[in-house]
Amino acid sequence: YLDATRGYGAEIVLTDDIQSAFEKADELQRAGLALVHPFDDMAVAAGQGTVGLEILQDLPGVTRLYVSIGGGGLIAGMATAVKASHPHVHLVGVETRGADVMAQSVAAGRLIKLAEITSIARTLGAPMASPMTLDHVRRLVDDLVVVDDDETIAAMVHILERTKTLVEPAAACCLAAARRHVAEFQPHDQIVILMCGGNASVADLAKWTNSKSRNELPE
Repeated sequence: YLDATRGYGAEIVLTDDIQSAFEKADELQRAGLALVHPFDDMAVAAGQGTVGLEILQDLPGVTRLYVSIGGGGLIAGMATAVKASHPHVHLVGVETRGADVMAQSVAAGRLIKLAEITSIARTLGAPMASPMTLDHVRRLVDDLVVVDDDETIAAMVHILERTKTLVEPAAACCLAAARRHVAEFQPHDQIVILMCGGNASVADLAKWTNSKSRNELPE
């Protein structure tokens, strides 16, 4: 991924962890560079909201929608777009334990800052949400589910084996969350699980499956 990004002409600045990455971004902004925030940006969230519009166009009868949450920009934009015309859609936000800053913030009624990201879902590892994203989640998201890494790994394997698609943990966790709700599904339900990215390698998956016990998904 680093080589591919450099190949597009970008300069990459590496840091030790996500918190120091945000600190470095602030430093570069003060030096005069333009910051395109990954989630605390209304324009970015609005752009991500078009994913919700595409889902409604392809499946206007959708009843449940599972979307993962990092800092919350993606779900803020999608929730705004979907709920505006389809308020009946049951929108579920999904995080992994150890990268669940939004669920903790909603439970506390205020912004919580995580001291450390311990989940394998590093792309969900925002140390803190923002006032904008927390507000959108509290108003528009119907349910928040936090799944374990083991459930997420099992979902990754299932998706790879059944669809031949390797997705990242931040995508597979949505399937893990949906599995918890199977008993609630009705015959008329039309369920969408957003597969939001592929920032994982075969080596990553091999490491995770070898280092963690996991429960197999049913046939």
